[in-house]
Amino acid sequence: MKEHYDAIMALLDPLPWDVHLAQAPDGTPPAFIVLWGASSPTGGESDRLDGARSDVSARVGVTCTAGTPVGVMAMQAQVRESLCPTGKPARLQVPGYSAWLSPFDSRDVQIDRDAVLTGAATYPAFGVDLYWLNSTPA
Repeated sequence: MKEHYDAIMALLDPLPWDVHLAQAPDGTPPAFIVLWGASSPTGGESDRLDGARSDVSARVGVTCTAGTPVGVMAMQAQVRESLCPTGKPARLQVPGYSAWLSPFDSRDVQIDRDAVLTGAATYPAFGVDLYWLNSTPA
């Protein structure tokens, strides 16, 4: 799965925010992106006993965090444009695979009242977009 996440992160790299896999470290600037999802055979790549690679079909989440809900929505628009420019399935460049990423859900933007932005007295906002990753060995 790592090479699939690397391909997705490469698409997000030109954006002006830090992109993290699974979680953001302490001290991260207030606006950032977290990419997360399956890492097990039930939701991702499974290695067979004979060493052959198998198909990948996994849910991938992209969480955008910013100081305000409007900031999150602006981030999400740029992330969506980077990952699936037409709003339809987009091909990923994953060595040894034919891989596609498809948008399928977006959760409501919310305020995280359990966290406080570093150096501020406000709560951050976050939004989650969900994608399906489908990939087969080339």
